[in-house]
Amino acid sequence: MTLRELAKEAGVHFSTVSLALRDHPRIPAATREKIKALAHKRGYLRNPLVGQMMAQRRRARTVAVTESIAWLHLIPKSSRQPVAARSDENFAAAVKRATDLGYRLELLRVTEEKISTKRVKEILRARNVRGVIIGAGVPDRAHLSLNLQNLAPLLIGHTHLRPMLHRISHDHQQGIRMALHEIRRRGYQRIGLVLRKKIEMRIDYQWSSGFLLYRRLHPALTMLDPWMVETYNKKAFRTWLRKHSPDVILSSDNRVLEFLSEEGLLDRVGFVHLDSGTSDQPCAGVHQNNDEVGPAAVEWIVDQLQNQRFGIPVIARVILVEGTWHDGPTLKKPRIAAPLRV
Repeated sequence: MTLRELAKEAGVHFSTVSLALRDHPRIPAATREKIKALAHKRGYLRNPLVGQMMAQRRRARTVAVTESIAWLHLIPKSSRQPVAARSDENFAAAVKRATDLGYRLELLRVTEEKISTKRVKEILRARNVRGVIIGAGVPDRAHLSLNLQNLAPLLIGHTHLRPMLHRISHDHQQGIRMALHEIRRRGYQRIGLVLRKKIEMRIDYQWSSGFLLYRRLHPALTMLDPWMVETYNKKAFRTWLRKHSPDVILSSDNRVLEFLSEEGLLDRVGFVHLDSGTSDQPCAGVHQNNDEVGPAAVEWIVDQLQNQRFGIPVIARVILVEGTWHDGPTLKKPRIAAPLRV
């Protein structure tokens, strides 16, 4: 049975049938259920090849915006910057991809300490939003109590603990392995890792676990125990440097790089930034390719909407976006291996 034959039997236009089978909100719920029941009864199945062809045709011309996707930022009051730099990069790239696919991406910021999920749900319903990307700013290991039954949700990053949702993130373990390979290739021997506990917890301890695995696989290297701090402190950092004398340090904290630069130590100690896109000065490190994360999130949401996959998944899936190496002046072959005097 074809789509037009099904439409004729239902007594509606074929475009109505197409929208109803995709559960589009423009079609009344009762009509959608009636058409879906008839399609099931007649054994009608969508031809995936036809769907691909139509998608290509839509992409080849200017696409009229017919539906919105929400990009949800859950920002605590204590946050000074409502959107982090990497989130801006994600969001800007995601907006472009959504537009290309015929969707409008709307930023929705929720800044209360205790998020009013009832209010969020009201906003989503008023805007006919069915797809929700939960972006940056999620409180650490948070529990989202928003009713997701009629929504297609997707999480960016690893900060969300309950419920388990499909998510997309930079591959932090791949990033630190790549960085360690570059360090090893340049001949560094004493390798230190300095991380803030809060940041490491938010990525599910992937940097430290990747570092420790690399240490086990390369016992000839002197890889110091990861040093995780609550807050950065110059005095404590100076003490740590004197005690361990690393010839290279990996970190995602700009203040570590700033301290090495201010103290004139960059000719003695190499530095690798684990998120080089957030650094305000030239350095070697891992570019997390956040401009790929946002578009991939939009594509995943659109796929869920078109295939009517709503609610909390039975088994959550994860997409990891690999980082690329960014060379810079803070990494070179070490000249000396004498103890540091700081």
